[in-house]
Amino acid sequence: MVSDNPDEETDREVVDHMMRSRRAAAKNELGDELSEEERASIEPAIPKQVLRAYIAYAKEECNPYLHEESEAARRYLREEFLKLRLANNDEDNNPVPVTYRQEEAIERLAEASARVRLDNKVRVEDVERAVDLVKTSMKQVGIDPETGEFDADVIETGQTRSQRARREKILAILEDQNGAEFDELKSIATSIDSEKLKHDLQHLKSKGRIYRRGDGVIMVA
Repeated sequence: MVSDNPDEETDREVVDHMMRSRRAAAKNELGDELSEEERASIEPAIPKQVLRAYIAYAKEECNPYLHEESEAARRYLREEFLKLRLANNDEDNNPVPVTYRQEEAIERLAEASARVRLDNKVRVEDVERAVDLVKTSMKQVGIDPETGEFDADVIETGQTRSQRARREKILAILEDQNGAEFDELKSIATSIDSEKLKHDLQHLKSKGRIYRRGDGVIMVA
């Protein structure tokens, strides 16, 4: 996974490299003589012709999949997927960390890994690489910041399970009270932090689930 995390020293090196490369490319276009360092900054590590041939061959000649005899790879994928799926699921109310769509994602990534190796068989090393990628992705975008647990709802719906539960509770209160002002709603929903309540109301309003009357009463749409 590519993660763009600010780091002063690294950022300075990257910016300097980008400026050197652009300067070298401009000099090369003008036919000016380049130093070895400048030439190295614009010449790819792998020649374009070789890279094109490699990609074309991989696409045309390699169609990897989990063969019947690849029992070790299939077993590893199954066990790792079940570990992810059952993680933090000791209680009924805990969110399911991954859905079956992630299993397919792992398998596709493993196939891509095998194709990069120009292999028609998916092996354990490919599944390991795929599982690591999925885990990293989940840690970056699939964690409920309020609980610190994996929550597939973040990926699937854009909101965590805890957020959805709070918002359903807010809607239920508004339905029961036939509308309420913010302070009244806050006094009833005592378990919801004031800032979270404001954020949830804004979300529900943006989705057209609620509206505010002229007198300040919040109503269910």
